[in-house]
Amino acid sequence: MPIYVSKGGGGGGADADAIHDNVAGEIAAIAEKTAPVAADMLLIEDSAAANVKKMLQLSNFSLDMSCRAVLGSDQSIPNSTTTTVTNWTETWDTDAFHNDASNPERFYAPVDGLYLIIFGVTWASNNTGIRVIWNVSAAGVGVTQTQKNAAGGAEAMCATIISMSAGDYAYSDVFQSSGGALSLITTSFGCSFTIIKLANT
Repeated sequence: MPIYVSKGGGGGGADADAIHDNVAGEIAAIAEKTAPVAADMLLIEDSAAANVKKMLQLSNFSLDMSCRAVLGSDQSIPNSTTTTVTNWTETWDTDAFHNDASNPERFYAPVDGLYLIIFGVTWASNNTGIRVIWNVSAAGVGVTQTQKNAAGGAEAMCATIISMSAGDYAYSDVFQSSGGALSLITTSFGCSFTIIKLANT
């Protein structure tokens, strides 16, 4: 699948700065971009459409598009109340999945695709009641859940793969029944939310 613009010798519109298809070293001489982003574009010949020239946006490749955030500070979770985790601070973010200051509980899909979501927490020590964590889709539907008795340990994790359209978002909710407020904490295993684009849809 060649990527070039033919200079053309006899027709109108020839461009002296165009990329040839048979000139040694010409592409190597062009300035390099070392950190491609989803909005970058390439020129290709479409082999399924009589090799006509088309633009290909990098977002249509399954590139390394991902975001990871950790709990920036302990978050108190009320007793027997479903609560959204909000105190996220980005560790990395390749394609504007997340904003620490605006709707920090939300992780947006930059493009259509299948996404892996991994959510893990550490609760403050307490042996009463149950602990539940789950990932929530943009439609407000819980898509995966982990539930355990408090005596089973303070750490919990759940993961899921969901289809998301560009602009959809996911977030995570938690629930605890210790009899009083109980915190998600930043120490030990800590709390994290990771979202990774796996494939196009």
